[in-house]
Amino acid sequence: MACFGRYVAGGELHEDPEMQWIITRFICAVLRTSLIAGNVDAKIDATLDHFRERCSSMAWKVSPSAQPPDLVQYLQARGFTLVYDQPVMVADLQALNEASMTPTNFHITVVDNQELLHTYCNVSMRGFGSDEKGIQLYYETYLGIGFAKDVPWRHYIGWLDDVPVTVCSRLLHAGIVGIYGVATVPEARRQGLGAAMTLTPLLEAHQRGYRIATLTATDISVGIYRRLGFRDFYTTHIYHKSW
Repeated sequence: MACFGRYVAGGELHEDPEMQWIITRFICAVLRTSLIAGNVDAKIDATLDHFRERCSSMAWKVSPSAQPPDLVQYLQARGFTLVYDQPVMVADLQALNEASMTPTNFHITVVDNQELLHTYCNVSMRGFGSDEKGIQLYYETYLGIGFAKDVPWRHYIGWLDDVPVTVCSRLLHAGIVGIYGVATVPEARRQGLGAAMTLTPLLEAHQRGYRIATLTATDISVGIYRRLGFRDFYTTHIYHKSW
């Protein structure tokens, strides 16, 4: 999510030892919190003042590593409410279940130009049931990052013959491969395509020496990921506040 603040036009990314947050015209959110005892109230209130001037609403992610341990109480006292949970899963790339059955007319390509990125975003929008405003954030971010072979992001499209039906992205960061945005259009589901799309970047990363993979799961996808070898690791809680 930090990439949104770094690459979207007009976006703002803040990073220091205590906090990381982003502000864009699409989303405003605190991503990481590690506040020192005695400084918590002042830091949270200063952050809220900054967001209030720029955003009509904001999110605050709370993971098990957040500090202080009772951060949620501080947020609730300021009107934040829990909106959803994000289950985070991890996998050992040396212990993946690589068995994946897909139709014989299925193949995967890498997104390496703006036209294919448009195709990626259209499939993603249909797969997730999102709107154009939501997908525009990803399009602008990924376009800003570019398609060079040495960038940490890479995006994939899965095709049935010449029809794009499924997508995913991967991020190489801090010695870990992250899987993002796995989505399949409704009419092409239940054919093993999501598993194949997830395995492709994982196997590529393993060949490059990566050992650990991570992703966030939905109720629909969690079974797929467990069969591939992912296990539950922790849950991130997303809190929200509007003005």
